[in-house]
Amino acid sequence: MADIVETLTDPLLIAGVLGAGACFATIVTIAAPSLAEDKLGSRLKEVAKKREELRKRSRAELAKGQGSLQHKNANSIAKSLVDSLNLQKALADDTLSEKLIRAGLRGHAAQTMFISIAPHCRSVSASPLSSTFSSSTPSSLST
Repeated sequence: MADIVETLTDPLLIAGVLGAGACFATIVTIAAPSLAEDKLGSRLKEVAKKREELRKRSRAELAKGQGSLQHKNANSIAKSLVDSLNLQKALADDTLSEKLIRAGLRGHAAQTMFISIAPHCRSVSASPLSSTFSSSTPSSLST
């Protein structure tokens, strides 16, 4: 029994076992990537199948007339509102287009959307609540 304990605590044996373990770990680390299966080819095939499926679906929608390559006119509601209420003439401002361009909004669609929303913004800012909050100051703060 004493021989087994002496053999297991021998520094040369411990160093040899640790060295052999390190060599094995190094070999496994280097060899693991070459043993792994390459999945790139199968992934590329899957992507190509999905792309072809999406292409067929979009062509079928175009053939049915459900979809289109151009965006739908998102300003149609605002344009009909501006035209029906004649807001273009009522809220026309010489510097409006210049101000919108400075703000980064270019084109007739931006101007139409602004004109259709502007009356609502003005009515909110001129509401009784906003004037109450802006003009009311606590009596303790006023001198």
